[in-house]
Amino acid sequence: MHTYAVGLDVAGPGLLVALGAGLAGAVLAFFLIVLVEGLILRFMGWGPFGRALLSALLMNVASSLVGLFYAPLLTRINGLIWVLGAFILSVLVEGAILAVTRKSPFARAAWAAVVTNVVTYIPVALLIVWGAAGLGF
Repeated sequence: MHTYAVGLDVAGPGLLVALGAGLAGAVLAFFLIVLVEGLILRFMGWGPFGRALLSALLMNVASSLVGLFYAPLLTRINGLIWVLGAFILSVLVEGAILAVTRKSPFARAAWAAVVTNVVTYIPVALLIVWGAAGLGF
């Protein structure tokens, strides 16, 4: 039987738990993701760094809640398909959070969510591939 870890963000830090990094690794990864996405939002003009960081925190908490329900599917579908689904869910959830919290059109908020998630999902996809290869999938 395969086990799964509850993801923070729809995908991401929970994978570190599944790959053996433990809860400390997941918490560290969560805050690194928030920091990186906050910096990206700042550079995209979502306001001063504090406001961008708060936006990144809120959108990642929201997508983490979605991740609670999505994570179990990792054991049932191909890992890369799972990451693609997680990416799409992250963009939708995080774009909605940005649109609501910043009173911005969804298209602009979704674009910011796409950019932030592309940067943070590349390492996640690599972890999935590395973990799947290590587990013989």
